Amino acid sequence: MPNRCVAYSCSNTTNVAGISTYYFPKDSCLKKKFVDQVKKTRDKWSEPTAHSVLCCNHFSQDCFEGGFELGKGFGIKKKRKLKENAVPTIFNRNQRDDCDSTTSADKEESV
Repeated sequence: MPNRCVAYSCSNTTNVAGISTYYFPKDSCLKKKFVDQVKKTRDKWSEPTAHSVLCCNHFSQDCFEGGFELGKGFGIKKKRKLKENAVPTIFNRNQRDDCDSTTSADKEESV
């Protein structure tokens, strides 16, 4: 079974063409940054498992090492490589899975 991106409302999996997925880093400081970002939209999410992934849609372009577009132009299929210090920052912040504790005023501010 493919691993599903743990970001709230994201349904990308490890077998979706054109979507790269990334495991949580082993470095504890960097891993904490990943977890903190996910928890901004998933308060009740505990910790990543060995199978937890985030997809490329949650990383800005400057998080990736160069050279991917050049290879893509030549038809080379290669997973995009994250820079060593990359942190996911792109998440759907319009909703949270603890909606009952979020007021409509809070939702308007997050948009």
